[in-house]
Amino acid sequence: MMMRTRGASLLRGSGNETEDEYEGCRLSPSAERLLSLLRSIEIGRDVDVFEIENARRLRDMVATHRGSLYQVVVNRVRRAGRAGDGGVLTQQEILMIIEQEWHRGLAHLSDSELRVLGAMVNDHRSSALQKLAAEIGLTYSRTRRAYRRLLQTGLLRTQAILNVGEMGLARILVVLVEPTFVISSPYVEKTLYCDGPTRIVFQTLTAPRERVSDIVVLVRSLRTTSESVRVWRLSTGRLRFSSLYYNQHCGRRRWTVDPVILHLLLRHTGEPVVMGTDEPVGTVRTSFSDADTRLIDILRQEFTAAASELAKQTGLSESTIFKRRARLTGELSVLLPRARPQLDWLTDRLLLFVPPEQAGTFLRAWLSLPITYISRVRDVESGKETRVLMLAALPTGTAEDIAYVFARHEEDEGGRFHPTAVNAGMDDRILVHTVYDHVDRTWRWDSNDFLDLEKFFTARRRATRRGLPVDLAT
Repeated sequence: MMMRTRGASLLRGSGNETEDEYEGCRLSPSAERLLSLLRSIEIGRDVDVFEIENARRLRDMVATHRGSLYQVVVNRVRRAGRAGDGGVLTQQEILMIIEQEWHRGLAHLSDSELRVLGAMVNDHRSSALQKLAAEIGLTYSRTRRAYRRLLQTGLLRTQAILNVGEMGLARILVVLVEPTFVISSPYVEKTLYCDGPTRIVFQTLTAPRERVSDIVVLVRSLRTTSESVRVWRLSTGRLRFSSLYYNQHCGRRRWTVDPVILHLLLRHTGEPVVMGTDEPVGTVRTSFSDADTRLIDILRQEFTAAASELAKQTGLSESTIFKRRARLTGELSVLLPRARPQLDWLTDRLLLFVPPEQAGTFLRAWLSLPITYISRVRDVESGKETRVLMLAALPTGTAEDIAYVFARHEEDEGGRFHPTAVNAGMDDRILVHTVYDHVDRTWRWDSNDFLDLEKFFTARRRATRRGLPVDLAT
């Protein structure tokens, strides 16, 4: 592997010179070359790179970082030199520092970026930038810069949700209280574990509509080994973004939820949440080829993926991709776009599961939180009882404190519904190409293979705190 980099000598010299530059911190030769490459890319010098791992990633990070990424990395290296014992930093360690400092810089969102993010998520605005700029009151150039940075950094992604009513599917929510077992199935999409004084598990399934009765039978069998198990029909729900608690002048703690503002918003008791009618569901009115189902799976992850990339992943020609995507998203309308903010520093999750009349009490304050998801649910067995599921993504380490604010308000008002922190979970998606039989034009189902039980503690050990879901429809 060879690399030719102009200006690389700026960072190279005798070992002592390097130590002096980094205040006693020594770098391995490969670590020096990596820093040299970073600096050359940043200042725009010609860099000829042959098979250099991470080179493209470095260019992307430099292009989307505000200020000098090289300088903040060097500052970190110098701090390591002052605090260390004279050890040598490796290329992998320098790369880790670069990633960390770039990621930290993502938290610095401009006013333009906040406006674009809010418009795309809350109002489902088109990505036609001329129209978007007029709607949010920005010039086209500012809107374009903000939109491009959000996309390049991954802070905004457009994914697809399944239009279950057009596919013969149903979204199901199973709520298990103090369970011994949880459901295991390729149709399970999201699982949330709340490890409070009372263990509660929320599982969502996107399953064939005609098989919901099988899920009900399984749920009834679980009641002998759990304190409570209920099965609900889950609506698509709404995802919302709020920048109320974002402070552009607050150093590294950009997101700080103010409990005083929450208290004020909670005083404004709202009307009960109107449940509306259930989403239409029916039998499968369309048939999908194997290529269709594989394309659906990819578009669920990245709705705006380029045709060339889709062609590589599916083996189809680009012209075929254009036709099939247009059919799936237009004529058949089985995929619906959903803009999602990807703010990785909002790692905590808070969940509230309440009757509609109680949800109105919380709604205004809840929607002020950074990212929220609200969905109505209806009891499958009775068909009458309703609830509102409210989920929020919060700054790291704040869920318990924010839950306390809501709980205190409830106690003062004589209520009994308190938010609970989500401690771990799984964020999966059904693989349509594995569960849809394109020959028989039906959803595959065998109770022995597609619906099973797993011990709670076995499943809980596999769950993670990273990347917890907030949007239960994608």
